[in-house]
Amino acid sequence: MAERYATKTGNWSDVSVWDGGLSLPGVGDDVYANKYTVTINGDYTCLCLHTDAGNTASAGGRFQTSGAVTITADS
Repeated sequence: MAERYATKTGNWSDVSVWDGGLSLPGVGDDVYANKYTVTINGDYTCLCLHTDAGNTASAGGRFQTSGAVTITADS
């Protein structure tokens, strides 16, 4: 399980939105908005969505959807 967090406002599908800038959050990842607005613009699976603080991520931000999407989270 990894902590993944947004580093700017943008679409979930944009790898540059996420820490490291190389991959999208996936199965088993705790995903944090980290003070930013993340638009969920597709069907994704993760462990949990958070707007609270993580080990590295700050509290705040939000997740919003764009169109009809499926979010699968084990929370």
